[in-house]
Amino acid sequence: MRRIDSYSGVTMLEILIAVTVITICFIPVFSIFSMSHRMSASGKNLNRVVRLANNLMSGLKSLDASALPILDERSDDQLPGSLDLETLGISKSPSGFRRYLTISKVEDALLGADFHQIFVDVKWISSVSDKELVYRLSTVVESEE
Repeated sequence: MRRIDSYSGVTMLEILIAVTVITICFIPVFSIFSMSHRMSASGKNLNRVVRLANNLMSGLKSLDASALPILDERSDDQLPGSLDLETLGISKSPSGFRRYLTISKVEDALLGADFHQIFVDVKWISSVSDKELVYRLSTVVESEE
């Protein structure tokens, strides 16, 4: 009879070390997936913000510039009748996003013309940093008075 002194199996310690090494290697990979998910959500939010600002600005540009009132910063639900979102054919801001409109009058003595400066601000909370962010779209239109 032959006696075998060496074992060809794997010990529990070797398995534990292998599992630890694999776990340490996969932690950065999982954090990359998490970060890419947050960055993707951030990109979607930025796309939505740009569309919200552009929609309101397009609606305002379709109006007669001389009929634009002077407004301090007003949210969607505080806009006067002529600038009401339904009148402009624009939907309200979705939950988590706030849109504000500011219109001021600018007089240019050199050109002898009056202008309206329009600001559309959209505010939201970043999914990456949990800070409030603001996207501002602005334009100047000539008042035809």
